[in-house]
Amino acid sequence: MAVVLAVLCGLAAAYCLARCVVPAWRATDHGAGVDAWHVVMGAGMVLMVLGYAGRTASALFAAGVLWCLWAVARRHATAAHARLGVALGLMTLMLVPMPASAAAPHGHGTSAGPSAFLLAVAVALGVAAVSAGRTVPASDLRGRLGLGCEVVMAVAMAWMAAAAL
Repeated sequence: MAVVLAVLCGLAAAYCLARCVVPAWRATDHGAGVDAWHVVMGAGMVLMVLGYAGRTASALFAAGVLWCLWAVARRHATAAHARLGVALGLMTLMLVPMPASAAAPHGHGTSAGPSAFLLAVAVALGVAAVSAGRTVPASDLRGRLGLGCEVVMAVAMAWMAAAAL
């Protein structure tokens, strides 16, 4: 399952990279910055799912959270910024090391804190993306592909949180 999720996250990151490079593919509700952070997040998630992420990934995810908060402070934020900020925050939390006494024996080694809470929030992000997809017209392929990428990433986050339980 880890390899499948890694491939799906890699494809989502590649699609977001293409959206950064080809403006015509970009979603209408946000700029290239959200797509660029999705590339960083997708690449980090590939490493996390495969068990290779560490402090550098955590620092990158935390920087992304700060960027999203900056967008909110400037009043340039959209729902995409909010979903991205929450997801980056979750990824940051998953990389904070747990005390040895609380570490899960079968986790993938990248979890911290209340994994059940992280699982619930990851599932909620997926539900939010699917729900948002219902409001996107079927003719809006860019919008549907973008939300599909968010669902893939939410599923990967939920899998990582569940593996850490």
